[in-house]
Amino acid sequence: MRFLADENIPASTVATLRSLGHDVSYVVESDLRGQNDNHLFKVAVKERRNFITKDLDFSNILVYRPTVDTGVLVIRIRDSRPGKINVILTNFLRNYTGKLEGNLVILDENKFRVRRMLPQD
Repeated sequence: MRFLADENIPASTVATLRSLGHDVSYVVESDLRGQNDNHLFKVAVKERRNFITKDLDFSNILVYRPTVDTGVLVIRIRDSRPGKINVILTNFLRNYTGKLEGNLVILDENKFRVRRMLPQD
């Protein structure tokens, strides 16, 4: 999968995603650092990347609506130590059989919720 990782995502999580074979562009490693949310989301859409963040603002589908090529994955894990996030995210990505594209996914310690924005294949 292709991701744009927000600057609030730990570097170790980006490394974990890359080690799993995902193509990850990291805000911290680019000139996007410090850009506003609207700009980041537009970049994700333009580059056809799923946006991964801990910012709950991105769960507002009226403002950040997933597209056919872009989904939004919001991490809502209380224990925000990178190791915990990495384990939960890895388990989710290995077991989730649906698409992120076209969907808003809220991931927490015990479950995930999917808000489908587009019809699924």
